[in-house]
Amino acid sequence: MLAAAAQMQALTMDRAAEVWPVVEHLAAEARRRGADLLVFPEATYPAYHLESVERYRRPDILRTEAVLDRFAALAAAGRLWLVAGLVEEAADRLYNSAAVFDRTGRLLGLARKHFLWDGDHEWFTRGDTPAVFDTEWGRMGVLICADARAPEIPASLAHLGARFIAQPTAWVNTAAEPGAAYNIQPEFLIEARAAEFGVPFVCADKSGREGDALEYVGRSRIVDAAGRLLAEAGPTGGELILAELSPASPRPLRLSERCRARLREGPHPTTRPGAGRRLELALPCSMEVLAASLTAAQARIGRITAEELLGFAPSRCLALDGAQVLLVEGDGARVPFARARAAENRVYVLAGGEQCHLVVSPDGRILWNRGDGPAAVALNLAEADVKQFNPRTHLWAERDPAFFRL
Repeated sequence: MLAAAAQMQALTMDRAAEVWPVVEHLAAEARRRGADLLVFPEATYPAYHLESVERYRRPDILRTEAVLDRFAALAAAGRLWLVAGLVEEAADRLYNSAAVFDRTGRLLGLARKHFLWDGDHEWFTRGDTPAVFDTEWGRMGVLICADARAPEIPASLAHLGARFIAQPTAWVNTAAEPGAAYNIQPEFLIEARAAEFGVPFVCADKSGREGDALEYVGRSRIVDAAGRLLAEAGPTGGELILAELSPASPRPLRLSERCRARLREGPHPTTRPGAGRRLELALPCSMEVLAASLTAAQARIGRITAEELLGFAPSRCLALDGAQVLLVEGDGARVPFARARAAENRVYVLAGGEQCHLVVSPDGRILWNRGDGPAAVALNLAEADVKQFNPRTHLWAERDPAFFRL
């Protein structure tokens, strides 16, 4: 199949009408280039930042039925499978959703975002069912933006038989430094997810700013089932990227019954360390020395092997039990997986065989690797107990075991 992801320049609510010429141009280009599947960003229409529910309900914004009709017409005209983000109105609730259409323009259904991010909480209700759809290439899973941050969500799609995953997204710039751009998903997480579950991803992002509210990092991407990047858009501007994609049978999750049961539970309460509890590590050094130093600092340690790092569940269970630091023992630890386990659980990851060769922070940044040479690396253990991505998005609060299909 020839898959396409349509990156779009962000527009604010008062410019929502300008979305349609852009969408129509990108769909026509996808059709001209022979695409089979076209994925648009999260909240393609009207915008991701709704400003308020009242602003969304003003008459200048098209209602959901009209939006679905316009996307359906695009799918039918282009003979394309189409996945597009929109606001879904259901009774008195709003959902951050993605509509799925076949080549005839028939609406197969809507996926609703489950892991709500920051401003999502102001206007959206979260979805309660993982979304998979039967296509001519087998089952397609659909998740929306921050859904990819919770490993149980793509794991559920894989368990339900998804052979590829479409991701409408709006990757917000989370860099703390002015002028910098950073988001864990295009940085390393999507490639790690694809490789872990053995299925390709097609991710369509926004770029630029929505007024003063949000900035996006662009970098829409298409990734194969081995986690190899096939196509990537730039960090700015609108762009259509395409790649030949081979849907794949998802890897079995291989969860032990004990681990499966633990994932259905919430986090255990932990004793928070003092805000000033810090530990300085002189690297390189042996893993035994690291373990002794962490124990002396009263860190809560979880131990896994390099092989166990390749699956999300062992790390997740340790984090749910309160681990602040994961010691990954063995020389085969792969960097993208180490970064994914650190960021999805907000814990430190230290990996190595006899000698430590990698230290990752709770936001997935590499603090040190063996190519850096001797260094003193500071760990603030209190950071691993702060499970908030931002003031309105708490890792464990967003986690709903009833949603998972494991």
